[in-house]
Amino acid sequence: MNNNNQTDFAGFWIRWFAEAVDIIVWSPNFFVPLFLLSAFGSSGVETFIPSFLWFLLYVILCTGILKLLIRPLLISKIGAGFGKLACGLQITRLDGSLLTYKNALFREYIAKIASNALLGLGYYWIFKNPQKQAWHDSLAGTYVIKKHNGFFAGLMVLILFLVIDGGLAYKSFDNFRKNLTLQYDMATLVTQIQQDLNKNTKPESVPSSNNVINPGVESY
Repeated sequence: MNNNNQTDFAGFWIRWFAEAVDIIVWSPNFFVPLFLLSAFGSSGVETFIPSFLWFLLYVILCTGILKLLIRPLLISKIGAGFGKLACGLQITRLDGSLLTYKNALFREYIAKIASNALLGLGYYWIFKNPQKQAWHDSLAGTYVIKKHNGFFAGLMVLILFLVIDGGLAYKSFDNFRKNLTLQYDMATLVTQIQQDLNKNTKPESVPSSNNVINPGVESY
């Protein structure tokens, strides 16, 4: 970035749109395992429960770790995550150089704490800053620039992945809807649990006072 006056900095709305595209690009990490669960891991309650636990473990743990590692790697290698890449944006330093992996980690997961504070006020600072830096950009010494006008490319990527996610979601819930064996097993399991809970919480019967004979009083 040799001359800041000639640099096309990315504004708030295109950056917001790129973040939305990035979220959608990552979303098949949820919908693909959901489809696999509905198709192969739900023949009955005996297979569904362990399969569902593995599904949760993957979505919560593996997907989170995967994104934690890959996003900074993409920023350090090509200057952007999937969303910004699709929208023609790039994250650079003042001289136009790319971030190191360590710098990218700091920007994404430490500096962004400041921007997320106060209801995300740090992101709206883009409107005020002449170089369109959010607070985390200022802390990390980074700039988001437009390499080219990528709005329509980003829109096409967004629509494509929404269609993929929608198709996977529909097929998944359709598989569950048609799986009468799983529905019966789950209903039976829920009923059994309710009965066990009612049995454990039911108060013990107390003998009626009318039937209790006071040993100190003789009956005539």
